[in-house]
Amino acid sequence: RAGGAVPAASDGEVLRDQAKLCPCAMLGAEADLIPERLRQQADRFFKMNRKWLTRIIARGRTDGSLDGRGDPAALATWLVAALEGALIMARAERDPATFDQTASVSLDLLAA
Repeated sequence: RAGGAVPAASDGEVLRDQAKLCPCAMLGAEADLIPERLRQQADRFFKMNRKWLTRIIARGRTDGSLDGRGDPAALATWLVAALEGALIMARAERDPATFDQTASVSLDLLAA
């Protein structure tokens, strides 16, 4: 998994504490209703994460730990969207397994 560079996200730890949720996901979901300054901060958060994941995916391809199919930037966008969506779903369902499953499948799909 890219030389261990991707933090393990599949333990559902965030969901076990119901007070925790990605604030940028919530701000992004309400982008048309929040002040522009907050919308820009949420946008910056997602762009930074996608750039970081793009680099991780490219590095994983170089070292052979990740699959070589698809554009790294597009895969980074997909991964952020999948995990953010899974986080929201798991919280709504009050079931960390929803997030765990999405994280596990996502890592399996990226693995070499």
